[in-house]
Amino acid sequence: MDGSSNCRMWDELGEISQIENWKTLWQECTDWALPRKDNILKVNVEGLEKPVQRMIDVCIEANYNFATGFFSRMFPAGNIWGKFKHPDPDINSDEMVAEYFELVSREIHSILTESNFTQEMQESLVDIGCLGTNCVYVEEDDDDVVSFRSLSVNNIRIGLNHKGRVDTVGRELELNSRQMLQKFGEDALKEAGLDQVIAQVNMQKNEKYTVYHMVFPRQDFDSMQTNSTNKRFASTYTAKKTKKILKEGGYDLLPYFVGRFATGNDETYGRSPMMNILGTTRRTNAIYRSLITIAELNAGPQWLVIDDDSTQGLSNRANAIIRHRVGQEPKRLDSNGNPALANEIYEAHNEDIKRAFFNHLFRPLDDYRNMTAHEVQQRMSTDLMSLTPFASRYYDEVVTPMLTLVFKYAQKSGRLPDMPPVLAENPNFKIEYVGQLSLATMSFETSGTFSTLNMFAEVAQFVPAAQLAFDNVDWDSVLRTTWYNQNASMSSLNSAEDVEETRDARAQQEAQAQQQAAMGEAAQAYAMGTKAPEEGSASQALVQQAGG
Repeated sequence: MDGSSNCRMWDELGEISQIENWKTLWQECTDWALPRKDNILKVNVEGLEKPVQRMIDVCIEANYNFATGFFSRMFPAGNIWGKFKHPDPDINSDEMVAEYFELVSREIHSILTESNFTQEMQESLVDIGCLGTNCVYVEEDDDDVVSFRSLSVNNIRIGLNHKGRVDTVGRELELNSRQMLQKFGEDALKEAGLDQVIAQVNMQKNEKYTVYHMVFPRQDFDSMQTNSTNKRFASTYTAKKTKKILKEGGYDLLPYFVGRFATGNDETYGRSPMMNILGTTRRTNAIYRSLITIAELNAGPQWLVIDDDSTQGLSNRANAIIRHRVGQEPKRLDSNGNPALANEIYEAHNEDIKRAFFNHLFRPLDDYRNMTAHEVQQRMSTDLMSLTPFASRYYDEVVTPMLTLVFKYAQKSGRLPDMPPVLAENPNFKIEYVGQLSLATMSFETSGTFSTLNMFAEVAQFVPAAQLAFDNVDWDSVLRTTWYNQNASMSSLNSAEDVEETRDARAQQEAQAQQQAAMGEAAQAYAMGTKAPEEGSASQALVQQAGG
């Protein structure tokens, strides 16, 4: 594989997506909502204080609240939010298969908890709220099975396949001499024409080098071969300076997971909530500037004094001195502007920005006052539906393929239990999510069920025949579906087999009780000798069996 072609691929990915236009947009978005990553078009010195160019911080707060709220509702702490199951219901109903996937779900959740998943996924959601696109890199880890790294969109370039899904990712790395030697070794550096790196390390000098990591579908993939250079996805590290390959390998699954909040027509990268409110943000900043000016003028009105020459020194600053030709003694000018009105306009714009970041969905009790708990639950579910398109997209583009890769690494490390024979013949799985966002959609299924039942219950009060319609309802299914949709623990429910055994035992107990009652009635009738058992009763049957 030629290193020059990899460098051309990097350049072409930027040209196809008009990357410079995106960088200009990303730069302004980070200026408003993510200033610690505002080095997209700027050259910043590490550790240097970032100059304050904005007057409002509402976008920073709103974006952070978006990331935190979204994370907590997709990946609730302490809960197994992703449950592995077999897509075939018949196979999934097998007791050994069900137990296997229950153990897998718990183990995967444990692996994620032990790793840096929480920190990096939270950071990636901060990126997507501001920039519209994020990228998480997942690699094997000797200590924690897997490790995660959130990458800035400024350092990656992506390509889409014919279905519009990301299948090619390029990453730009800046490594110093010591890091180059650690990552690639002396032999690879010499073959790439970078002998000076070794000398620089020996002299304790550190020069920075740019390396492109390109991961893309292998055109000549052969499923019959298992070597590292014949994986489904090719992987190459290329030195920009010499255009020579430093390392070549491959992956069975794409290790870069790119999420996009929303996409425009024929656009590669995603658009963010921050991009949707750039106009509002600029206007809010201007309003706040005016608000400060008005407040200063009201606190310290300007001075008007006599000037024998000409009017000069005009200023709108508080306590400014304005000289004029005609007049008498110095005096304060009347305060101008209405601080209350300016603040009202500013607060309205502030609220618009927060709602654009969906902050109102993550603090529901602020708006849901004077409601019953049921009404609050229904309103929350309805409101969360507005995030369903993004949640569904994020599950599809990022979370599901990411958990699939984590499953592979966990299986390779020996952390997962042995697969049951019936599953080994059909090794497949799907993942069901039980976070609030995924359950918001399911709650409508529950509401629809009970609304229909209530409707027929009311009709049945006046039309007895309507009562027969309830014979169509599988009450066990209704309870289990509702239990699941309400995010209750499925482990608290008995299995279908246990329920059947309980019902059989109850039926036997009821039959025995009836039999004992009937025998007691028959014995009493014989003892009294005056009253025969009632016609057709269980007691009469016992008497007949006894030959009476």
